[in-house]
Amino acid sequence: MRVQRGSTQPKSLKDRLAEFAAGVHKAADELSQNARGDEALRKRRLSDIAAHIDRWANSSGLQTPK
Repeated sequence: MRVQRGSTQPKSLKDRLAEFAAGVHKAADELSQNARGDEALRKRRLSDIAAHIDRWANSSGLQTPK
């Protein structure tokens, strides 16, 4: 039997970012103000930044390089 090797993702980057952000937001809301809470808040900010960059990169107003 031949095994296919490839990195096909069943979900788009946008969907995976949204799921990650939702999980991080939930974890940040549940944690108290301590080191783990600070780490969760940092991940929450990073997920928001990643989602913003993804929206910007896929916007219709973005022009291709010349």
